[in-house]
Amino acid sequence: MVAHRDGPDGSPSTGDDDLFNTLAELDGVAGVGPSAMESLYRCAAAFDYLVADRDGLLAFVNDPYLATFDRLDGECGLRSDSARNIVAHRDGQDGRHGTGDDDPFNDLQELDSLPMVGLDTIGALYTCAERVGVVVDWTPPGTTQVLVVPSLEALDGALREVVLEDLWFRARNMSGAVSPEDVSFSKAEIYYSGTKVAGYMVEFDALQIKEGLDDGTASHFVKVSFLLDDYFRVTATHLSEGSGTVTP
Repeated sequence: MVAHRDGPDGSPSTGDDDLFNTLAELDGVAGVGPSAMESLYRCAAAFDYLVADRDGLLAFVNDPYLATFDRLDGECGLRSDSARNIVAHRDGQDGRHGTGDDDPFNDLQELDSLPMVGLDTIGALYTCAERVGVVVDWTPPGTTQVLVVPSLEALDGALREVVLEDLWFRARNMSGAVSPEDVSFSKAEIYYSGTKVAGYMVEFDALQIKEGLDDGTASHFVKVSFLLDDYFRVTATHLSEGSGTVTP
């Protein structure tokens, strides 16, 4: 890989460099196969190169309803001590989430620094987070900047109109939410390539199954996401598991 990238002179950043343009080109290098590609992916994630995936993974491990010990230990295939250390760090000394001593993960280095957590564990977490729909990298090719819009009121007029008059109804239909109040805007992302808008992502939270509403316990939520091109046309949709608390 290094020889291919650096060219015949073996020195980086010279005129004969041959940078990789596609994953197929990388996969075509002698000795590079699925195992090497997976290792590169995990290493790139650990060194914070996969920004969109990184944010999704951190959202997953910081969510006490999604990343439970049972899920990490079972479905995700982590070692029991790895899963226990992740949950213990996140939930703090009292062992309960949602209290003042919680210590959510701020970056992958913090996660990687835990005992019994390394590249293999992070790779397994990525796979598990992707399976439950948290890690989804929809960043359009050529994106140089991502602007996150956290509220409906902060959207510009055209995108807000699309959200209210089209996407909100699609989100309700996709989620199966019974009441209009069960679907709420979560966030939007605006992707820029230089100064030009390259696309949008709009995400909704939807209450799919109402359980335990009398005592305000966690109910089953889903996240509905839409990828739009720069003309506001929907190019992809995604429905993933979420979590939330309803206070009567």
